[in-house]
Amino acid sequence: MLTLAFDTATPVGSVALMEDERLLASRYFDAGLHHSQHLFVELDGILRVAGREPAEVGAVAVTIGPGSFTGLRIGLSAAKGFCLAHGAALVPVPTLEVLAARLPYCRAPVLALLDARRGEVYAGLYDTADGAPRPLQGPRAGELESILSDWATEAVVCTGDGASAGADVLSGWPDATLAPPHCHRPHAAALAWLGLRRLQAGEAADLAAVEPEYLRTPSYRRVGEAP
Repeated sequence: MLTLAFDTATPVGSVALMEDERLLASRYFDAGLHHSQHLFVELDGILRVAGREPAEVGAVAVTIGPGSFTGLRIGLSAAKGFCLAHGAALVPVPTLEVLAARLPYCRAPVLALLDARRGEVYAGLYDTADGAPRPLQGPRAGELESILSDWATEAVVCTGDGASAGADVLSGWPDATLAPPHCHRPHAAALAWLGLRRLQAGEAADLAAVEPEYLRTPSYRRVGEAP
């Protein structure tokens, strides 16, 4: 079965195509705040590279949140539309779980951190010792120091753009180790693998009911209003 996966939770998106557990193709794309201008081009491109047709896709895995409010809405809307058009199953996966999956078989718990702006991070703590991430704490939004005080009382490995942004704080935290920079983005290849596992466990979503998991209320301002 073909699994198509795409992540739009952060400014750097990614797409992947997997056949059973064999990765056929994957790529990152720098979307900035313009996921809608890039996503469908990337989806079409990865299917062409793999020589496959949209109708062959049996499942679509998508990051459900937390992350960019706009990016999550665009990603989930695109996933629903694709599934409706081609009869594929929809499998949402938490963004922080996808991020933690970049560090499989880690001896210490993985603290996945995404930059939430406003001086906060989105955080989740995972055990990846058996390969796949198993949730230990969270997800939650809050200040990095507060999360470290609660969850980094023993050795943890920190990853994500929230960890990069908080590197100065982490450097003074004796039980926190910063993962290599190439692990700091969610990737659709990991998303596809996690989505396939969830589908095999019977965790396909109801297209009409599934919504993004923001963790905090989106903020808006009127046009012309000062930020």
